[in-house]
Amino acid sequence: MTKTVIHSIGELEDFARATAADFTNGHARAIGLVGPLGVGKTAYCAAVARSLGYKQNATSPTFTLVHDYQTPRGALAHIDLYRLHPQDKETIALLQEKISDADFALVEWIDRVPALESLMDRIYKMEFNPDNSRNIIKINDSKA
Repeated sequence: MTKTVIHSIGELEDFARATAADFTNGHARAIGLVGPLGVGKTAYCAAVARSLGYKQNATSPTFTLVHDYQTPRGALAHIDLYRLHPQDKETIALLQEKISDADFALVEWIDRVPALESLMDRIYKMEFNPDNSRNIIKINDSKA
């Protein structure tokens, strides 16, 4: 496990740039995110989209389940599983296809749907620290 401590938005942007580089260098294609509400999962996803060259505002797909971003480096699927029931097999099958078809995928709340975890190259756990910083802990890396 690798832990990165994020103290500022600038550091989150740096971490996102490293993720975008990993995407474009083939070191990862799909990343799952775990962590409590408000820890920064969507902010991280938006920063990755910007790092891939997406010019518009990337927002949370909590109510739509998926946002697709066409970037100069490829198609990014941003998926939020917060509202998805883990037994919704039809939607899960569609999401498996979406993740497989996208050039890159970021999946928030991956722990809510274990059936999709095997599609992730990496899983990051994000957590709060008492000083308001955040930990991003790599808990799984299938390409390492």
